[in-house]
Amino acid sequence: MMLLETDVPERIQLMEDLTGPPPTDDKSIEEESAWIYSQLTTPFISPLIGEAQLIKDIDKEDIGRVLTMVHVQKLDIPFIAMYRQELCRSLLTDSEEMLESEEQNGQMKWHKVLWAVHTLDRKWLLLQKRKSALQMYYTKRFEEEARMIDDETRLALNRQIFNSISQALKEAKSEKKLTALMRNLICIFLLRVEELQDGKEIPEEVARNFTCAMFETAQDVLKGARHMAAVEIGCEPVVKKHVRSIFMEHATISTSPTPMETQQLMFIINFQALSG
Repeated sequence: MMLLETDVPERIQLMEDLTGPPPTDDKSIEEESAWIYSQLTTPFISPLIGEAQLIKDIDKEDIGRVLTMVHVQKLDIPFIAMYRQELCRSLLTDSEEMLESEEQNGQMKWHKVLWAVHTLDRKWLLLQKRKSALQMYYTKRFEEEARMIDDETRLALNRQIFNSISQALKEAKSEKKLTALMRNLICIFLLRVEELQDGKEIPEEVARNFTCAMFETAQDVLKGARHMAAVEIGCEPVVKKHVRSIFMEHATISTSPTPMETQQLMFIINFQALSG
């Protein structure tokens, strides 16, 4: 229904549902256009392999203008190719073989470079979305650990690791580099064998570290922890379904009418006797 209510081409709406809202500021568009230009002109990874003349004619400024039209003005690729040709002429040239084939068969122009820019735009936005999710996760993890660490030396080391992770995420320009970075981070954050074993401290000893004004004793902390665990477990849909199935099968309902309801019931019973 939203596709019909929003005055934006359907292709763009579906793409933004997958990639999230695209950046519209000049700096982000300039950064993305530079990345797309690099992808188009780099041998072996370019989607235009074997199209040396097309690659040679590409103008990076035209890529930036296309991204502005797609991200800001919400114009679709066929519309840009038809009505905004003057803004991206270097992206509208096709190889001589394709032009000859299109003329002989009476087909529409394919505009291979322009569609390659569109494909790389989607790839870039998905990469940025993944990087943002990872950055949010590691920021949250660093903040949680910072609240639990009292040692300034260890906190400074964690901050240094976090800053290096953030910088590496920022510099990752491909899915391959991002995946390699994630593998390295998994090695960093893996728990030691000792941490995976059963705890040597009893619950009361651990609970003493979390006493406060609201939970004055270790038993109060454990009671609160059990309550929170019970609340979280009780909110699980699978648990709710299981409990309901038990009650539906075995529960019985017992009721006792109020004095007013008893009076009404007696009135109905008397009438039933008369009708009988």
